[in-house]
Amino acid sequence: MKQLIVTILALGLLGACAPRQQRALEKAVRQNPDSAAAHLALGRYCFQTGQYDGALEHYRSAVSLAPADPAGRSEYGHLLYFTCHYDDALVQYRMALMQNPEDPRLHLWLGNLYGFLARDREAEAEYLWLAREDPKDPEPYLMLGSLYGASRNWGQAALAYRQAIARSPRDKSLWMILGNTYAAAGQAPEAESAYRSALALDPENAEAWTCLGQLHLSMRDWKEASADFTAALLADPKRADAKQGLALALTKLQDQAQGRVRTGQAERPSAGF
Repeated sequence: MKQLIVTILALGLLGACAPRQQRALEKAVRQNPDSAAAHLALGRYCFQTGQYDGALEHYRSAVSLAPADPAGRSEYGHLLYFTCHYDDALVQYRMALMQNPEDPRLHLWLGNLYGFLARDREAEAEYLWLAREDPKDPEPYLMLGSLYGASRNWGQAALAYRQAIARSPRDKSLWMILGNTYAAAGQAPEAESAYRSALALDPENAEAWTCLGQLHLSMRDWKEASADFTAALLADPKRADAKQGLALALTKLQDQAQGRVRTGQAERPSAGF
């Protein structure tokens, strides 16, 4: 999320004119010390260029001068989160939300911060609000699934991911996430079904073939696993985990064949009988 925050605030490459731009912004603040907009612009610049102490100072001034501006507060919240001032970030997000309670971005950012702080109930409430506001959007259910999965609540996570898939059934990444969730829960048939749904959308999905191979390894189905890893390597010949999986599956198949030979020899009657 921290990288996302920087992306949200970025205005593009600063280039060679960066020092000149900073001087102009600083001059604007000196000439208009009571201008929230001037402090906000310099705060943004400092944030983008990694001058976090300066950014905190000018965002703080901007919010103090324009306390009713939810946009300034939310940006200040981003900076506080990025610089690990989590409690202060919560305060700014909440106040911004009080000023603009229908802004879905604020609910998302607040939910993400609650989730980061392991305050799952509060994060869940924000994501459920988003789901109610836009019933066709898969994103809130994706966030809910991630939240439930982080606490190893695989059943609820799978239900949430299925809700996301119902809204975006041709998103192969959602099928992969669902398959991984079922695999983590030890529900092999459901995991296999999800991976095969991803493959139906993209038959050359090396990741799906590899996950299917790993699933079959866990089921001790060496033959299916070797076929899966072979398909993965046909799609991506450099995939290291598929190479390792195939080597293991072939070794197990060889051991299995040798075991059958030994068993047959032991059961074969000797010539004297």
